[in-house]
Amino acid sequence: MRVFFLLKNTYPNGLASTARVHCYGKGFVDQGIETYVILPISLEKQDSEQKNMEREGIDEIGVHYQYMSGGPIRSKHFFRRHAKDTYGYLHTLLYIYRHIWKDDHVIVYEGGVLWMMVCAMVVHLKGAKVTMELNELPYVTKKQTRRRVFHRQCMLRLAFPRYDQFIVISESLKEIVQHYAPKAKVIKVPIMVDMDELAYDTQDESPIQEPYIFHAGSLTHNKDGILGMVEAFGKACQKTDKSIKFLMTGRLEDSPQKAIIQELIIKYHLEDKLCFLGYLEKNDLYRYLRHCSLCIVYKYDNQQNKYCFSNKLGEYLAMARPVITTNVGEANHYLEDGKNAYIIPPKNTDLMAEKILEIIDHPDKARIIGLEGQKLALTIFNCDIQAKRLMDFFQSA
Repeated sequence: MRVFFLLKNTYPNGLASTARVHCYGKGFVDQGIETYVILPISLEKQDSEQKNMEREGIDEIGVHYQYMSGGPIRSKHFFRRHAKDTYGYLHTLLYIYRHIWKDDHVIVYEGGVLWMMVCAMVVHLKGAKVTMELNELPYVTKKQTRRRVFHRQCMLRLAFPRYDQFIVISESLKEIVQHYAPKAKVIKVPIMVDMDELAYDTQDESPIQEPYIFHAGSLTHNKDGILGMVEAFGKACQKTDKSIKFLMTGRLEDSPQKAIIQELIIKYHLEDKLCFLGYLEKNDLYRYLRHCSLCIVYKYDNQQNKYCFSNKLGEYLAMARPVITTNVGEANHYLEDGKNAYIIPPKNTDLMAEKILEIIDHPDKARIIGLEGQKLALTIFNCDIQAKRLMDFFQSA
């Protein structure tokens, strides 16, 4: 048996979906399963922070990957870009038809309605089973226009019934699948972490001397509650004489909330306390994470957060960092306030500010809570353990 991922994203470097596929791959390879990531289109931007350059290769964990459109870099020219996309899609389908065997498993990760339907059809032509990886409600990440709601209904009613199996990240998504694809098998796989990759290095030094909060998610409001985090941090700074910093990955100029963030910086005098680090290489990212005083996963009660599960939460817990999060979404099936996390209701920046100061003022208690969170990552969120569950799931089909 081999496992093939059809991924409409970047690899081996990228953001949340790339990290999740990496964890799947790590677990499968450790189980002795040949794993391939097939990328139909190029999505790497032509800028100074290009993270992927090779057309094909084998990453550090042994996963094979290949860009079917000719390479990872996306063309800036409209017609050339769409010509390459079309070629990449057709090349991917041909690749599946030529290379898939009956006992292989194909996992389709992200894509539009037509793409998901055609992929299922081609896999079935080879007598293999096709699985959809579902980590959020389809078409939920952008503005909910009538067109996107229509596309979601098409995905649910037309594409879902064509799939044999589903891997879902949350209980809410499992209920959606059971409604629209009642004959399909479903397994819930929560957020995952590669514990080997996150092994704690006690020898490196903290990048800065002051206590600091670290955020490695997006600089957006609806998904990651960036405005609430900045405001709570500002309120916390007003209530203490201790020097605290808030370090964030990403660039402020890329945030859709740039203007409001700048207003909050001025309002709370955060010019020297709020730092944007841009894109960090993996080793640097983990160094900042290892030495931070706390992390925040600030999810609002909206449609997107109801169905998803923050991958970054797994990394924070794995590093034994105390985490402040909200009582929204799938995380509440695993976390307990005061035991392995600090849990607050959304849209309460005053309470978040209090929790920030509690962690800074009581580091021993925060350390115990962080270690309890790490136990969760070592067991439930460990990618090797989840891969073994998936292998049993596939083999029982």
